[in-house]
Amino acid sequence: MNGGSSGDFDRGDAADDDAAIDPFDPSRSQFRAQLRLVIETKVQARAHNRRVGDVLATTDLELAAELRALGFDSERARVLDLLPLIWVAWSDGKIQRNERARILEILRVRGIAPGSSCWDLIETLLETRPSDAYLEAALDALSRLIGNRAATKATVVAMCVEVARASGGIFGIVSSVDPRERRRLEAVAEALGPEAKAELQSALLGRS
Repeated sequence: MNGGSSGDFDRGDAADDDAAIDPFDPSRSQFRAQLRLVIETKVQARAHNRRVGDVLATTDLELAAELRALGFDSERARVLDLLPLIWVAWSDGKIQRNERARILEILRVRGIAPGSSCWDLIETLLETRPSDAYLEAALDALSRLIGNRAATKATVVAMCVEVARASGGIFGIVSSVDPRERRRLEAVAEALGPEAKAELQSALLGRS
């Protein structure tokens, strides 16, 4: 364009510039493809973390990433608070029939159906004992997640006590808590804080 400013775009000049640019180095094509995959994977992971955070009402994406690494996607995050129950149930080295039934009943009450992602995760952890490292990591994540939510902590402890009592007694008449399960209950309450310890003391007072 005649009389145009220096900022004017000249398509003829641009075509000449394009012709002068070297083609993509074919020897680096695999590297570029891998780099694109890494970038896209990170973007998708961040999106997944946000969805997990949305379900758990947290903006801590680092915590959400930890939970995803433990197997809790945006669907399974709904049952994160049941991990302490499983830890307690495994205290004596095996899952009693009544303990399993109690935990699965909680799933049903929450509207979680057999065959769903949440149900399969819980069944997997009930079938074969998870490592202490896994259970401790899940408990630590849960503790950080619920923070100062005293009511949530109390509910988790109350459910743990129900599971611990599920295998005790004779024909359901006498309810008791195995000493090993009691120690595990105390560990859960300690991890969750003062409100949880107060709930545990109240739940076991005169009934252990």
